[in-house]
Amino acid sequence: MKLENLDLNKTYTYADYLTWAFEYSGVKEYWMVFPQERYVLAYVLNEEGKYVGRPPFNKEDEISPVIFPNLVIDLQDIFPERNLVEEPWDDHYVRM
Repeated sequence: MKLENLDLNKTYTYADYLTWAFEYSGVKEYWMVFPQERYVLAYVLNEEGKYVGRPPFNKEDEISPVIFPNLVIDLQDIFPERNLVEEPWDDHYVRM
């Protein structure tokens, strides 16, 4: 699918646009991952073709896609307990 010449209202956020595009395309489920805050928002397409949000998942939770219930993802593996801000900088980065 190719989208061209979209006249989106400027009040739409990128997340609103993606929600619309995914609904229009029939994507059964999508997740929004917030790595800094360490949580996941998951949305599932209902029978009317609209997304319904699942309860938020945080770093202590396990999450499974509705369409693949046997696939279990431990979010502790996704969101490690290290603080990226305090990690040493690589040699090729310049601290400003």
